[in-house]
Amino acid sequence: MSLLNLNSDGLPNILVALIAAMQRSRKPLARDDLLSRIAPTGVVHKNGEMARQTFNRWSELGLFVEDGANTFRLAESLEETPANNEAEFLCAVQDMVRRRVLSEENNADFWALKGAKAADLTRSLAWVLAQDVYRFSFDKSAEVLEAAQLADEDVRLMRNG
Repeated sequence: MSLLNLNSDGLPNILVALIAAMQRSRKPLARDDLLSRIAPTGVVHKNGEMARQTFNRWSELGLFVEDGANTFRLAESLEETPANNEAEFLCAVQDMVRRRVLSEENNADFWALKGAKAADLTRSLAWVLAQDVYRFSFDKSAEVLEAAQLADEDVRLMRNG
């Protein structure tokens, strides 16, 4: 599964809402309780499918940790961050998410075709950082440049898998 695929991995705003609900709760929550807090049945599109996908993906990456009895908590505490200060809260969430995405456990098999966790994003970021800052562009030439630099189809950076 790819972290670059928003359709199956969830949306950033939903992730922030999930984390905010966990922080406001100040205790572990059952999965269904958490999802109903941010995506109430009958109010959201497709019965909250995107909220479920976001939660599942970020649980796989270790952001939400099961405490047992189907209750979950955040892997890292945000207790020092006031939930009512939006700017501070978003900065803390971004830091926490970056740490999870770039953690060794989520990048263990860097070139895996399946089960790569966050490795596809990490590979892509590393590739972008290796480019000439004055000539690189995210237009259509990025795909052409990637193909020229990485001729082996099995080691392409961005793919759905």
